[in-house]
Amino acid sequence: MKRFLISICVVIFLGLVLVSGYVLRYPCDQKPYPKILSFALSYRCGATAPAPEPAAQGTLPAPATGTGGTVPPQGNAPSAGNNSSPAFAALAMVFEKPVAAFFARGDGNVAVIETDGKIATINSGRTTPVSESVIQDLAGASFSVDGSRILALFGSRVNLSVSIFDMDAKTWHPLPQGIRSPAWAWTGSKIAYLSPSAGGAWNLTTLDAGNAKMKPQSVLQLHIEDANLLWPSSDRILLFGKANALVPASLMSILPAKKTVTPILQDMRGLSFLWGEKAGRVLAFESNVSRRGGTLRLFDVGGVPVRTLDIGTLPAKCIFDEGAATSTQTAGRLICAVPNDQEKFARTRLPDDYAMKSYFTADSFYAINLSDGSIETLFGGTGAPVDATLLQRTGSKLFFVNRLDGKLYALTLTE
Repeated sequence: MKRFLISICVVIFLGLVLVSGYVLRYPCDQKPYPKILSFALSYRCGATAPAPEPAAQGTLPAPATGTGGTVPPQGNAPSAGNNSSPAFAALAMVFEKPVAAFFARGDGNVAVIETDGKIATINSGRTTPVSESVIQDLAGASFSVDGSRILALFGSRVNLSVSIFDMDAKTWHPLPQGIRSPAWAWTGSKIAYLSPSAGGAWNLTTLDAGNAKMKPQSVLQLHIEDANLLWPSSDRILLFGKANALVPASLMSILPAKKTVTPILQDMRGLSFLWGEKAGRVLAFESNVSRRGGTLRLFDVGGVPVRTLDIGTLPAKCIFDEGAATSTQTAGRLICAVPNDQEKFARTRLPDDYAMKSYFTADSFYAINLSDGSIETLFGGTGAPVDATLLQRTGSKLFFVNRLDGKLYALTLTE
């Protein structure tokens, strides 16, 4: 009888583990939820959120031309509209189709890869096709630092393929099968990626995609799971975990020449970051203990805290504007798209709900001085809102993708 009761308890425990795993992995934007799990999923996805932890956010300057509208309930993206009000005179649509990635050149030309894999350039409002090939299941894309090549990931998570497109030759070149987390180097055509090794380990590998004669170079072997890479400088490659409000993650620095791994930020829930090589700063978001909202802080590149910022936004909605540095402001500034509804931001599970597109924002744009943390309003639109991400600045133009419609926009900065 005792053995029978123990067996029953073991079965119940395993069942709870399986159900919990299913709930944690179920996408919040896939509705309606299964009836038997609707309560648990509604709680996890924020429909009946507990009282949030007080946010460390101060009072933002009033938007220059309004508030930009009110963010609708989670799971329902606000309409991007046609931005026809006078307040949007400085804001213009650059490309009328949803894009996966883009590159803004200094001469005003823009290159884009659409969500279906087609590639085009835009010059003075005129679109020129570069590649009409359609990519099924495009999972991600990024341009090299000089915009001459595109790295594209496609297929399923368990069978991911990676190829590089040469903008000049207009040809695709496949990379070895089975690689993970490819990332462009800070300059040129080199990439870093993880390649599978024996015993479940991964090799950190580099490759010069612009030199067909060069072979992949192994840097060191790592025992990790589900990690990403960033290659911001000649002597440093960054390794970091997937952002999740439930699981602590770390940001590690790898020195290829010395083959050493050093922690920069450790065990931070919901860790997402923006690396500023020239500014010598890291902008990092960490989820609150309540797993609602979070705190945005600046660190130096060694992981030493510099200051907590009095705004609530995500690093994915910011850029380091090093070009703004002057003799009296050597560190430059941040430009961030900041959700107008800061209270809703503080009670949302972040960054998870934002990444899963069950939470959308209506933003205004602010500049944050890296020297003293002061905040200046750049643009606060009225009428239809924008949910800005993937920011790039070229001259007086601030380019970004609007998550509400997936299209590319440019904001003319009047400063």
